[in-house]
Amino acid sequence: MFTDVSSFRRSFPHDIAVSPDGKYIYISSYLITDN
Repeated sequence: MFTDVSSFRRSFPHDIAVSPDGKYIYISSYLITDN
């Protein structure tokens, strides 16, 4: 998916959080997988 975290954050300027197991990234109320 995104390899550059800074580009990722610029693309989604919302609250970003990674799940405790590090497998998922939460963007606002949306959930996307890391692949």
